[in-house]
Amino acid sequence: MDHPYIYVGPVVRATCSITEEPIFDTKHPKNSCDFSMRTMGCDQKFCYRCGEALEQVQVSVKKIPSIDVWKIADEIGEVLHIVHNDDDESNTHIWLPNRKSPENMREFLYGPYDGIEPLTLSDKIDIEAEKQWITEMFPAAIDILSKSYDEVVVDWGIVRYMM
Repeated sequence: MDHPYIYVGPVVRATCSITEEPIFDTKHPKNSCDFSMRTMGCDQKFCYRCGEALEQVQVSVKKIPSIDVWKIADEIGEVLHIVHNDDDESNTHIWLPNRKSPENMREFLYGPYDGIEPLTLSDKIDIEAEKQWITEMFPAAIDILSKSYDEVVVDWGIVRYMM
C-alpha cells in the first residue's frame, strides 16, 4: 500500500521540453452507412459493412517529454530520486536527495487513518544553506540533470509524494 510522504527541504527542479504526437483513428467518410459515426480502429482500412475506404483522422494529441526519466535515474544512481507524479505528460520533474542534510531532519509520514498532523517550520531554517548543501553534496548528479534537461534549478520547498 502506498503511503503519502511530505518532504520539506532542498530539491532539484528540472524542466524539459515537450513534443506533441498526434493520435489518429480511422473514420467512415460518408453518412450513408450505419457505421458512419463510429471510429473503426487504426488498423482497419475499409468499412466491414459497406466496403467504403476509411479515412485517417486525428482524435487527440499525446504530449511526450523529450527525455527518458528512468534512463537518467539509472545514470544518476541512488543519490537523487525522482518524485513520480501520475501525469506522464508533465515536463517538470522534482528530484529529492536520498540523504538528509544536517540541517534537514524533517520528513513526515501519514498513515491512511491519520488525521491532520501539525507542520511547524522553525524560523531558524536557513534555506540558502540547505540549497548550497544539495549543490555541494551532489554536483555530479546535478551535472547529469543539467545535460539532460532544458532547465535545472536548485530550489527549496514542500513536496508531497506517494511511496
